[in-house]
Amino acid sequence: MSTQYPKTPVAGLPLEKAFKVVFNSEVDGRSYEGRFIVKRPNLHDQMKIVGRKSEILEGKYYDPEHPGRGVPQFMDSMAEMMAFLEVCIKDSPDWWDNGGIHDPELLAAVFEGAAATDPFRKNNTPGNDAPRSIGRDRDSEHGEPSNIDPVAAMVDEEI
Repeated sequence: MSTQYPKTPVAGLPLEKAFKVVFNSEVDGRSYEGRFIVKRPNLHDQMKIVGRKSEILEGKYYDPEHPGRGVPQFMDSMAEMMAFLEVCIKDSPDWWDNGGIHDPELLAAVFEGAAATDPFRKNNTPGNDAPRSIGRDRDSEHGEPSNIDPVAAMVDEEI
């Protein structure tokens, strides 16, 4: 029997979502399993996410037009995920510590499940489940969404 959460009238996405993560970390040799409950961020939450991301990056940001003058894309993506999860997770397993985990792929796995509650971070095009960010630092000069997958960029970039 699955839990039913109230639906929003606009996008039809749930106000809350429960999901399970099962992850075997090659970084620390540990298996992670647990259930998360995340809320769909409202406008105030969106502002908190942007503010928290800025705090994590100490005011810096990824600037694709001026490489080397900001933070690398993987750091920007990781900060986006961490900020989103800090604001939106309502319940999590005991092992979850947003800033204390060591495996970026674990962070990405949790974010992937959580981002499905947010239409600004979930590309709802059929066949494309890649999360996307909001904000000027992720969009092109003309306001078009970028085609960069932040999870792939973070995991594929060498540290």
